[in-house]
Amino acid sequence: MKAKSIKGKSAAEIKKALGQSMADGYKPTLACVFLTDVEEINPVAAVLDAAAITIFGASTSDKFNEEGIDPDSIIVLLMDMNPAYFKLVLKDYNAAAVYEAASEVGTAGKNAFDHPAFIISTVDIKIPGEAMIKGLTDKAGMGVTVIGGVAGEHTQFTGTLFTNHSKTSSGIISLILDEDKIDVKGMAVSGWKPVGTEKKITKSDGN
Repeated sequence: MKAKSIKGKSAAEIKKALGQSMADGYKPTLACVFLTDVEEINPVAAVLDAAAITIFGASTSDKFNEEGIDPDSIIVLLMDMNPAYFKLVLKDYNAAAVYEAASEVGTAGKNAFDHPAFIISTVDIKIPGEAMIKGLTDKAGMGVTVIGGVAGEHTQFTGTLFTNHSKTSSGIISLILDEDKIDVKGMAVSGWKPVGTEKKITKSDGN
């Protein structure tokens, strides 16, 4: 598999960069798209969809590529992955249905591959994360690989998840990979480590 990154300030610039990246015969099948201006979602999706490229998309304040952090551009990672090795699922939910939505994603993964791995993103930091992971693992297995994070802007973490023809501001998007064919590795970048003595939580409001 070969990966290329492209960027631009608009859908028109992405279209031009995509054409340049494919000029040597490169034929991407999958794109991870990160942008800030949600008004650009439909135009960018149309450009990639016209090239028969499956989209895993999320809005976010900061984006980065091999050149570093770029808060202003639309960043796209292109991959020519075999379409038989991946599946894209986007599920909308409300606060009461997080487990059910995640369960559907887990079921889709298990139905698609014997050993699925999940790259996920959500857009609401207030949703019960443990319910989401439980939904995935209850259906796909406890040892399944799950990597991902929350999309959106810095303070409220509101944003939009999107694929070729669908988008949501309250849901989960998952790129499901066949781990028998694709080696999936994750890396924690927050740098958090335990501090102080261990304590037991006896009551909480939300997360």
